[in-house]
Amino acid sequence: MKSGNRNLLVTGPLVLVLTVCAIGWVIYQQASKLPQQLRAEIRADYLKSKKNDLKGYIKLAENAIKHLREPDLEISIEEAKKEAKRILSNLKYSEEDGYFFVYDVYGKNIVHPIKKDWVNQNKWDYKDKEGKYVIRDLITAARKAARGEGDGFDEYIFHKPSVADEIGGRSKLAFVIELTDWEWVLGTGIYLEDVDNFLDGADTEVLNYIHISMIWIAGIAFIGMMGLSLSQRNIGKTLERLRIGADLHDQVKQDLAYIIRELNNQLHQPGEVILSSSREFLEKIRDPAQHALDWIRIIIAGKDPNNLVLIDGLGELKRNFEMREQVLVTLSKTQKAEAYSKNLSKEKKATILKVVNEALNNIRHAAATRVDLQLQTDECNIVLTIQDNGVGFDVNHVKSVRMGLGLGSMEARIRRIGGELTIESSDCGTTVKATLPQNHNLWSYMLCLLKHR
Repeated sequence: MKSGNRNLLVTGPLVLVLTVCAIGWVIYQQASKLPQQLRAEIRADYLKSKKNDLKGYIKLAENAIKHLREPDLEISIEEAKKEAKRILSNLKYSEEDGYFFVYDVYGKNIVHPIKKDWVNQNKWDYKDKEGKYVIRDLITAARKAARGEGDGFDEYIFHKPSVADEIGGRSKLAFVIELTDWEWVLGTGIYLEDVDNFLDGADTEVLNYIHISMIWIAGIAFIGMMGLSLSQRNIGKTLERLRIGADLHDQVKQDLAYIIRELNNQLHQPGEVILSSSREFLEKIRDPAQHALDWIRIIIAGKDPNNLVLIDGLGELKRNFEMREQVLVTLSKTQKAEAYSKNLSKEKKATILKVVNEALNNIRHAAATRVDLQLQTDECNIVLTIQDNGVGFDVNHVKSVRMGLGLGSMEARIRRIGGELTIESSDCGTTVKATLPQNHNLWSYMLCLLKHR
């Protein structure tokens, strides 16, 4: 073994250096491709979100004049249109470029806060610098959408108000709808330059991320070489731990399992057979004995009891509760949730396990016959649900006095790691749900937010 360790110390650093060089070369080769790949994906998501924004802005404008289009309005149609023109001329969703425009279906401009000299002029034949008939195409897009034959979007070149003395204009994406009762076309738009500016910033971030990654690789390589110098001692420790684990399995684990089994047998005797004081004493003995047995099982499995994989920790809590309370517990998880849970920090895993343990302790008093633990994901979060079919309790009363059942402690723990705890209870059972943000790198998190905003 010592000779093997010496060989490892000689060849290990060389292998590590060659591996790091190979990784660095691959990253360098891919660096020029990554921004373009990400740009295409981010642009599609970002543009989709902007289209949804435009639809929301048009809905805002439509609602602002909705009362003027009621059939039983006391004022005339002309007076209603005049008031609508005033409202839409002053309505904005951003200081510079967030305005609304209106044309009638024949191309006459009704409202344009920026091109005020256009008002009451017919712009049916207006072309942009590329020869596109802007107004007639907008009207056509709105009328097609009203018939269910299009989506109401159109692109063209137009002057950007926030850019002084601009010649020719800039690419713009507009969304329009037809107000059929008034023969109006209402619209607004965004300048695609803003989308490109956002993507240029994303490209810069990608390159910075690559540079930082290279620095991290070099640092990790250095740390790795330092770690190899300690490998021989670590191997010795591993062998010793395996020997101790075998000894624990052969004797101590068996003894503890026997003690806990006998304690549980006594505690499940009818109430008149065992005194309440004796029951309390037995429970006090059983809990630390069960805790010691849990640690021994984990150590024998070669794992760190202070830093368990979340699924393993939930499995231990499930087994302990079933053994102690004779209540069936089901544990279900999705593949995606299990994968994400492996990347949780030590603090988050420990907090989740403490909250689950507290919830299971509460269920001991609920006369439940079944408990369901579920680990799932929703969009950008990991969701853990603990549900029982017990008698339930008054959540509002417990929260108002901030005592009992450990609810205050559970909520505080989840909030400290950036999550949220919700509790619902009735006479049919109680549901405790903990929602935590997933661990993301920069780009996957950005894409997640863009897709689900």
